[in-house]
Amino acid sequence: MKENTRSIVLMAEFFDPKINSTGLYWFKIAQSLSKKMNVYIISPNIDQKLNKIGCETVPISQSKSFFNFLVPNKFLITIKMLSALLKFKIKDIDFLVGTNPYTLPLAIPIIKLRFSGKVHLLTYDIFPQNLISQTNLLFKQPLYLLSFIYYFAYKQCDRIITVGRDMKKNLINLKYSQPNKIVYIPNWGELISNIGTMPSTDSKLKILFFGNLGRFQAIDEILKQINQVKREDVEFVFAGSGQKDYLIRKAKSKDSRITFLGKIPMSERDKIYKSTHISIVSVKYGMKGLCVPSKAYFSLINSHPILCFVEKESELDILCDDHKCGWIVDVKNNNSLDKILSQIDSEEYKEKYYNVSKIPEDLLNGTKSLDEINTVIV
Repeated sequence: MKENTRSIVLMAEFFDPKINSTGLYWFKIAQSLSKKMNVYIISPNIDQKLNKIGCETVPISQSKSFFNFLVPNKFLITIKMLSALLKFKIKDIDFLVGTNPYTLPLAIPIIKLRFSGKVHLLTYDIFPQNLISQTNLLFKQPLYLLSFIYYFAYKQCDRIITVGRDMKKNLINLKYSQPNKIVYIPNWGELISNIGTMPSTDSKLKILFFGNLGRFQAIDEILKQINQVKREDVEFVFAGSGQKDYLIRKAKSKDSRITFLGKIPMSERDKIYKSTHISIVSVKYGMKGLCVPSKAYFSLINSHPILCFVEKESELDILCDDHKCGWIVDVKNNNSLDKILSQIDSEEYKEKYYNVSKIPEDLLNGTKSLDEINTVIV
Protein backbone atom coordinates (compact mmCIF):
# COMPACT_ATOMS: atom_id res chain seq x y z
CA MET A 1 0.00 0.00 0.00
CA LYS A 2 1.13 3.54 -0.82
CA GLU A 3 2.13 5.75 2.12
CA ASN A 4 0.59 9.20 2.58
CA THR A 5 -2.09 8.31 0.02
CA ARG A 6 -5.84 8.40 0.55
CA SER A 7 -7.59 5.06 0.82
CA ILE A 8 -10.92 3.85 -0.53
CA VAL A 9 -13.06 0.75 0.03
CA LEU A 10 -14.92 -0.64 -3.00
CA MET A 11 -17.99 -2.77 -2.21
CA ALA A 12 -19.96 -4.65 -4.86
CA GLU A 13 -21.01 -8.20 -5.69
CA PHE A 14 -18.74 -8.71 -8.71
CA PHE A 15 -15.12 -7.75 -9.43
CA ASP A 16 -14.53 -10.45 -12.01
CA PRO A 17 -14.89 -9.66 -15.75
CA LYS A 18 -15.24 -13.38 -16.54
CA ILE A 19 -18.63 -13.46 -14.80
CA ASN A 20 -20.60 -10.56 -16.30
CA SER A 21 -20.44 -6.95 -17.49
CA THR A 22 -20.87 -5.63 -13.92
CA GLY A 23 -17.77 -7.60 -12.94
CA LEU A 24 -15.89 -6.00 -15.85
CA TYR A 25 -16.93 -2.48 -14.82
CA TRP A 26 -15.89 -2.90 -11.19
CA PHE A 27 -12.61 -4.60 -12.17
CA LYS A 28 -11.74 -1.64 -14.42
CA ILE A 29 -12.78 0.90 -11.76
CA ALA A 30 -10.58 -0.81 -9.15
CA GLN A 31 -7.70 -0.99 -11.62
CA SER A 32 -8.05 2.71 -12.45
CA LEU A 33 -8.41 3.99 -8.87
CA SER A 34 -5.47 1.87 -7.66
CA LYS A 35 -3.10 4.10 -9.66
CA LYS A 36 -3.86 7.04 -7.35
CA MET A 37 -5.30 5.56 -4.15
CA ASN A 38 -4.95 2.64 -1.77
CA VAL A 39 -7.81 0.36 -2.81
CA TYR A 40 -9.52 -2.20 -0.57
CA ILE A 41 -12.10 -4.51 -2.15
CA ILE A 42 -14.84 -6.34 -0.27
CA SER A 43 -16.76 -8.78 -2.47
CA PRO A 44 -17.74 -12.45 -2.88
CA ASN A 45 -16.43 -12.50 -6.49
CA ILE A 46 -12.91 -11.11 -7.01
CA ASP A 47 -10.49 -11.66 -9.88
CA GLN A 48 -7.15 -12.37 -8.22
CA LYS A 49 -5.37 -10.21 -10.79
CA LEU A 50 -6.46 -7.25 -8.65
CA ASN A 51 -4.09 -8.43 -5.91
CA LYS A 52 -1.19 -8.31 -8.34
CA ILE A 53 -1.77 -4.64 -9.16
CA GLY A 54 -1.75 -3.65 -5.51
CA CYS A 55 -5.38 -3.86 -4.41
CA GLU A 56 -6.06 -5.29 -0.96
CA THR A 57 -8.89 -7.82 -1.36
CA VAL A 58 -11.27 -9.17 1.28
CA PRO A 59 -13.11 -12.16 -0.25
CA ILE A 60 -16.53 -12.98 1.17
CA SER A 61 -17.57 -16.61 1.49
CA GLN A 62 -20.68 -17.70 -0.40
CA SER A 63 -20.79 -21.14 1.16
CA LYS A 64 -24.21 -22.44 2.11
CA SER A 65 -25.14 -22.51 5.78
CA PHE A 66 -28.14 -22.76 8.08
CA PHE A 67 -28.62 -19.00 7.76
CA ASN A 68 -29.44 -19.37 4.05
CA PHE A 69 -32.78 -20.84 5.10
CA LEU A 70 -33.50 -17.85 7.36
CA VAL A 71 -32.06 -14.91 5.42
CA PRO A 72 -32.36 -14.27 1.62
CA ASN A 73 -29.00 -14.72 -0.12
CA LYS A 74 -28.54 -11.06 -1.14
CA PHE A 75 -29.14 -9.90 2.44
CA LEU A 76 -26.71 -12.51 3.70
CA ILE A 77 -24.00 -11.32 1.28
CA THR A 78 -24.56 -7.73 2.46
CA ILE A 79 -24.35 -8.77 6.13
CA LYS A 80 -21.07 -10.63 5.48
CA MET A 81 -19.61 -7.67 3.58
CA LEU A 82 -20.59 -5.26 6.33
CA SER A 83 -19.21 -7.60 8.99
CA ALA A 84 -15.84 -7.69 7.17
CA LEU A 85 -15.86 -3.91 6.83
CA LEU A 86 -16.48 -3.27 10.53
CA LYS A 87 -13.17 -4.99 11.30
CA PHE A 88 -11.31 -2.18 9.52
CA LYS A 89 -9.26 -0.07 11.94
CA ILE A 90 -8.89 2.91 9.58
CA LYS A 91 -11.66 5.42 10.27
CA ASP A 92 -10.86 8.18 7.77
CA ILE A 93 -11.43 6.22 4.58
CA ASP A 94 -13.64 6.81 1.52
CA PHE A 95 -16.14 4.40 -0.03
CA LEU A 96 -17.55 3.53 -3.44
CA VAL A 97 -20.57 1.29 -2.95
CA GLY A 98 -22.53 -0.50 -5.68
CA THR A 99 -26.20 -1.37 -6.08
CA ASN A 100 -25.35 -5.07 -6.58
CA PRO A 101 -26.48 -6.86 -4.54
CA TYR A 102 -29.59 -4.71 -4.36
CA THR A 103 -29.45 -4.83 -0.55
CA LEU A 104 -25.97 -3.25 -0.34
CA PRO A 105 -27.10 0.43 -0.24
CA LEU A 106 -28.83 -0.40 3.07
CA ALA A 107 -25.35 -0.63 4.61
CA ILE A 108 -24.61 3.04 3.87
CA PRO A 109 -26.14 4.54 7.07
CA ILE A 110 -24.00 2.16 9.16
CA ILE A 111 -20.90 3.05 7.13
CA LYS A 112 -21.58 6.76 7.74
CA LEU A 113 -21.86 6.15 11.49
CA ARG A 114 -18.67 4.07 11.72
CA PHE A 115 -16.35 5.93 9.30
CA SER A 116 -15.53 9.58 8.65
CA GLY A 117 -14.71 9.48 4.92
CA LYS A 118 -16.97 10.22 1.95
CA VAL A 119 -19.44 7.65 0.64
CA HIS A 120 -20.11 7.49 -3.10
CA LEU A 121 -22.86 5.28 -4.53
CA LEU A 122 -22.61 3.88 -8.07
CA THR A 123 -26.15 3.07 -9.24
CA TYR A 124 -26.67 0.58 -12.06
CA ASP A 125 -30.34 0.27 -11.19
CA ILE A 126 -32.71 1.87 -8.69
CA PHE A 127 -34.23 -0.58 -6.22
CA PRO A 128 -37.03 -1.09 -5.22
CA GLN A 129 -38.51 1.24 -7.88
CA ASN A 130 -37.54 -1.25 -10.60
CA LEU A 131 -39.67 -3.91 -8.90
CA ILE A 132 -42.51 -1.49 -8.13
CA SER A 133 -42.78 -0.67 -11.86
CA GLN A 134 -43.26 -4.36 -12.72
CA THR A 135 -45.35 -5.54 -9.74
CA ASN A 136 -49.13 -5.71 -9.41
CA LEU A 137 -50.93 -3.50 -6.90
CA LEU A 138 -51.22 -6.18 -4.17
CA PHE A 139 -47.44 -6.50 -3.77
CA LYS A 140 -46.59 -2.84 -4.30
CA GLN A 141 -47.52 -1.72 -0.77
CA PRO A 142 -44.62 -3.45 1.07
CA LEU A 143 -42.25 -2.27 -1.68
CA TYR A 144 -43.38 1.33 -1.11
CA LEU A 145 -42.53 0.88 2.57
CA LEU A 146 -39.13 -0.52 1.61
CA SER A 147 -38.52 2.47 -0.67
CA PHE A 148 -38.56 4.79 2.38
CA ILE A 149 -35.65 2.82 3.86
CA TYR A 150 -33.72 3.14 0.59
CA TYR A 151 -34.60 6.85 0.45
CA PHE A 152 -32.91 7.30 3.83
CA ALA A 153 -29.84 5.32 2.68
CA TYR A 154 -29.46 7.34 -0.54
CA LYS A 155 -29.77 10.58 1.44
CA GLN A 156 -26.62 9.64 3.40
CA CYS A 157 -24.44 9.57 0.26
CA ASP A 158 -21.96 12.34 -0.42
CA ARG A 159 -22.19 11.67 -4.16
CA ILE A 160 -24.34 9.45 -6.39
CA ILE A 161 -23.09 8.32 -9.79
CA THR A 162 -25.72 7.21 -12.31
CA VAL A 163 -25.16 5.51 -15.68
CA GLY A 164 -28.12 7.22 -17.38
CA ARG A 165 -29.32 10.78 -17.82
CA ASP A 166 -32.86 9.50 -17.31
CA MET A 167 -31.72 7.85 -14.05
CA LYS A 168 -30.29 11.14 -12.81
CA LYS A 169 -33.57 12.89 -13.61
CA ASN A 170 -35.51 10.14 -11.84
CA LEU A 171 -33.38 10.34 -8.69
CA ILE A 172 -33.90 14.11 -8.59
CA ASN A 173 -37.67 13.65 -8.97
CA LEU A 174 -37.65 11.04 -6.19
CA LYS A 175 -35.70 13.55 -4.04
CA TYR A 176 -33.15 10.85 -3.22
CA SER A 177 -30.43 13.49 -3.21
CA GLN A 178 -29.71 17.11 -4.09
CA PRO A 179 -29.19 17.63 -7.85
CA ASN A 180 -25.61 18.86 -7.38
CA LYS A 181 -24.70 15.58 -5.66
CA ILE A 182 -25.84 13.40 -8.58
CA VAL A 183 -23.39 12.83 -11.45
CA TYR A 184 -24.04 11.12 -14.79
CA ILE A 185 -21.18 8.92 -16.03
CA PRO A 186 -22.13 6.44 -18.79
CA ASN A 187 -21.29 2.76 -19.04
CA TRP A 188 -18.92 1.46 -21.69
CA GLY A 189 -18.17 -1.74 -23.59
CA GLU A 190 -15.34 -4.14 -24.25
CA LEU A 191 -13.94 -4.77 -27.73
CA ILE A 192 -14.54 -8.46 -28.35
CA SER A 193 -14.57 -8.77 -32.11
CA ASN A 194 -12.41 -6.98 -34.68
CA ILE A 195 -14.99 -7.25 -37.45
CA GLY A 196 -12.87 -5.28 -39.90
CA THR A 197 -14.96 -4.72 -43.03
CA MET A 198 -18.70 -4.21 -42.85
CA PRO A 199 -20.58 -7.55 -43.02
CA SER A 200 -22.66 -8.06 -46.17
CA THR A 201 -26.46 -8.08 -45.85
CA ASP A 202 -27.04 -9.43 -49.38
CA SER A 203 -28.39 -12.85 -48.41
CA LYS A 204 -30.01 -12.24 -45.03
CA LEU A 205 -30.18 -9.60 -42.29
CA LYS A 206 -29.15 -11.23 -39.00
CA ILE A 207 -30.36 -9.63 -35.77
CA LEU A 208 -28.78 -10.71 -32.49
CA PHE A 209 -30.14 -10.88 -28.96
CA PHE A 210 -27.24 -11.78 -26.67
CA GLY A 211 -27.43 -12.09 -22.89
CA ASN A 212 -29.94 -12.51 -20.10
CA LEU A 213 -33.42 -13.67 -21.13
CA GLY A 214 -35.02 -12.48 -17.89
CA ARG A 215 -38.21 -10.78 -16.75
CA PHE A 216 -36.87 -7.24 -17.30
CA GLN A 217 -35.67 -7.84 -20.90
CA ALA A 218 -39.11 -7.50 -22.54
CA ILE A 219 -38.86 -10.94 -24.21
CA ASP A 220 -42.65 -11.20 -24.54
CA GLU A 221 -42.83 -7.83 -26.33
CA ILE A 222 -39.93 -8.69 -28.66
CA LEU A 223 -41.59 -11.94 -29.74
CA LYS A 224 -44.94 -10.23 -30.29
CA GLN A 225 -43.23 -7.75 -32.59
CA ILE A 226 -41.32 -10.50 -34.44
CA ASN A 227 -44.60 -12.30 -35.01
CA GLN A 228 -45.85 -9.26 -36.96
CA VAL A 229 -42.74 -8.97 -39.16
CA LYS A 230 -43.53 -9.78 -42.79
CA ARG A 231 -39.96 -9.70 -44.06
CA GLU A 232 -38.61 -13.18 -44.86
CA ASP A 233 -34.89 -12.52 -45.47
CA VAL A 234 -34.21 -11.88 -41.79
CA GLU A 235 -32.97 -14.13 -38.99
CA PHE A 236 -33.40 -13.46 -35.27
CA VAL A 237 -30.53 -15.08 -33.35
CA PHE A 238 -31.04 -15.50 -29.59
CA ALA A 239 -28.02 -16.47 -27.47
CA GLY A 240 -28.45 -16.61 -23.71
CA SER A 241 -30.47 -18.09 -20.89
CA GLY A 242 -32.83 -16.98 -18.18
CA GLN A 243 -36.33 -17.03 -16.81
CA LYS A 244 -37.94 -16.38 -20.21
CA ASP A 245 -35.85 -18.66 -22.45
CA TYR A 246 -38.76 -21.10 -22.71
CA LEU A 247 -40.61 -18.45 -24.74
CA ILE A 248 -37.78 -18.43 -27.30
CA ARG A 249 -37.91 -22.23 -27.60
CA LYS A 250 -41.66 -22.07 -28.12
CA ALA A 251 -41.43 -19.28 -30.72
CA LYS A 252 -38.60 -21.10 -32.55
CA SER A 253 -40.84 -24.12 -33.11
CA LYS A 254 -43.35 -21.90 -34.93
CA ASP A 255 -41.09 -19.46 -36.79
CA SER A 256 -38.15 -20.67 -38.92
CA ARG A 257 -36.61 -17.18 -38.82
CA ILE A 258 -35.82 -17.62 -35.10
CA THR A 259 -32.59 -19.36 -34.04
CA PHE A 260 -31.91 -20.19 -30.39
CA LEU A 261 -28.30 -21.00 -29.46
CA GLY A 262 -28.84 -21.22 -25.71
CA LYS A 263 -26.18 -20.03 -23.29
CA ILE A 264 -22.92 -19.14 -25.05
CA PRO A 265 -19.55 -18.99 -23.24
CA MET A 266 -18.09 -15.48 -22.98
CA SER A 267 -15.13 -16.73 -25.05
CA GLU A 268 -17.47 -17.35 -28.03
CA ARG A 269 -19.00 -13.87 -28.19
CA ASP A 270 -16.51 -13.00 -30.92
CA LYS A 271 -18.08 -15.47 -33.36
CA ILE A 272 -21.60 -14.26 -32.57
CA TYR A 273 -20.83 -10.61 -33.26
CA LYS A 274 -18.96 -11.43 -36.49
CA SER A 275 -21.81 -13.54 -37.87
CA THR A 276 -24.61 -11.02 -37.20
CA HIS A 277 -25.38 -7.40 -38.17
CA ILE A 278 -27.55 -5.68 -35.57
CA SER A 279 -28.06 -6.15 -31.82
CA ILE A 280 -31.35 -6.02 -29.96
CA VAL A 281 -31.19 -4.07 -26.70
CA SER A 282 -34.34 -4.17 -24.61
CA VAL A 283 -35.85 -3.34 -21.26
CA LYS A 284 -39.37 -3.79 -19.98
CA TYR A 285 -41.80 -0.90 -20.47
CA GLY A 286 -41.99 1.21 -17.31
CA MET A 287 -38.26 0.87 -16.53
CA LYS A 288 -37.23 4.27 -17.94
CA GLY A 289 -34.95 6.02 -15.48
CA LEU A 290 -34.41 2.88 -13.43
CA CYS A 291 -31.63 1.11 -15.35
CA VAL A 292 -29.54 1.22 -18.56
CA PRO A 293 -28.75 -2.05 -20.40
CA SER A 294 -24.94 -2.30 -20.64
CA LYS A 295 -25.40 -4.51 -23.70
CA ALA A 296 -25.86 -1.38 -25.82
CA TYR A 297 -22.24 -0.31 -25.29
CA PHE A 298 -20.84 -3.80 -25.91
CA SER A 299 -22.82 -3.93 -29.15
CA LEU A 300 -21.69 -0.50 -30.36
CA ILE A 301 -17.99 -0.98 -29.61
CA ASN A 302 -18.20 -4.24 -31.59
CA SER A 303 -19.62 -2.43 -34.65
CA HIS A 304 -23.27 -3.37 -34.18
CA PRO A 305 -25.98 -0.74 -34.68
CA ILE A 306 -28.61 -1.22 -31.99
CA LEU A 307 -32.31 -2.02 -32.30
CA CYS A 308 -33.74 -0.69 -29.04
CA PHE A 309 -36.96 -1.76 -27.35
CA VAL A 310 -36.98 1.20 -24.96
CA GLU A 311 -39.12 4.18 -24.03
CA LYS A 312 -38.82 7.67 -25.43
CA GLU A 313 -36.41 9.96 -23.53
CA SER A 314 -34.67 6.96 -21.95
CA GLU A 315 -30.85 6.92 -21.96
CA LEU A 316 -30.67 4.67 -25.03
CA ASP A 317 -33.22 6.78 -26.90
CA ILE A 318 -31.00 9.82 -26.22
CA LEU A 319 -27.87 7.86 -27.22
CA CYS A 320 -29.41 6.78 -30.54
CA ASP A 321 -30.58 10.32 -31.24
CA ASP A 322 -27.16 11.80 -30.42
CA HIS A 323 -25.19 9.45 -32.67
CA LYS A 324 -27.83 8.13 -35.14
CA CYS A 325 -26.53 4.65 -34.28
CA GLY A 326 -29.73 2.63 -34.16
CA TRP A 327 -33.51 2.40 -34.27
CA ILE A 328 -36.13 2.77 -31.53
CA VAL A 329 -38.96 0.24 -31.54
CA ASP A 330 -42.25 1.54 -30.15
CA VAL A 331 -43.08 -1.20 -27.64
CA LYS A 332 -46.71 -0.04 -27.50
CA ASN A 333 -47.17 -0.55 -31.25
CA ASN A 334 -46.96 -4.21 -32.31
CA ASN A 335 -46.23 -3.22 -35.93
CA SER A 336 -43.31 -0.93 -35.09
CA LEU A 337 -40.58 -3.54 -35.69
CA ASP A 338 -42.20 -4.63 -38.95
CA LYS A 339 -42.15 -1.04 -40.21
CA ILE A 340 -38.50 -0.52 -39.20
CA LEU A 341 -37.28 -3.76 -40.82
CA SER A 342 -39.18 -3.03 -44.02
CA GLN A 343 -37.05 0.13 -44.37
CA ILE A 344 -33.63 -1.37 -43.58
CA ASP A 345 -31.92 -2.02 -46.89
CA SER A 346 -28.16 -2.24 -47.50
CA GLU A 347 -27.85 1.57 -47.68
CA GLU A 348 -29.75 2.15 -44.44
CA TYR A 349 -27.63 -0.47 -42.64
CA LYS A 350 -24.44 0.98 -44.12
CA GLU A 351 -25.35 4.46 -42.85
CA LYS A 352 -25.99 3.23 -39.30
CA TYR A 353 -22.84 1.06 -39.39
CA TYR A 354 -20.67 4.04 -40.27
CA ASN A 355 -22.42 6.23 -37.69
CA VAL A 356 -21.43 3.65 -35.07
CA SER A 357 -17.81 3.80 -36.26
CA LYS A 358 -17.81 7.59 -35.80
CA ILE A 359 -18.71 7.46 -32.08
CA PRO A 360 -15.60 8.65 -30.18
CA GLU A 361 -13.57 5.63 -29.07
CA ASP A 362 -12.98 6.98 -25.55
CA LEU A 363 -16.76 7.17 -25.07
CA LEU A 364 -17.21 3.46 -25.77
CA ASN A 365 -14.04 1.88 -24.33
CA GLY A 366 -14.35 3.38 -20.84
CA THR A 367 -11.40 5.79 -20.98
CA LYS A 368 -13.58 8.88 -20.58
CA SER A 369 -15.90 7.33 -17.96
CA LEU A 370 -13.01 6.07 -15.83
CA ASP A 371 -11.36 9.49 -15.97
CA GLU A 372 -14.62 11.06 -14.80
CA ILE A 373 -14.98 8.54 -11.95
CA ASN A 374 -11.44 9.41 -10.85
CA THR A 375 -12.28 13.12 -10.97
CA VAL A 376 -15.37 12.62 -8.80
CA ILE A 377 -13.68 10.38 -6.22
CA VAL A 378 -9.96 11.13 -6.01
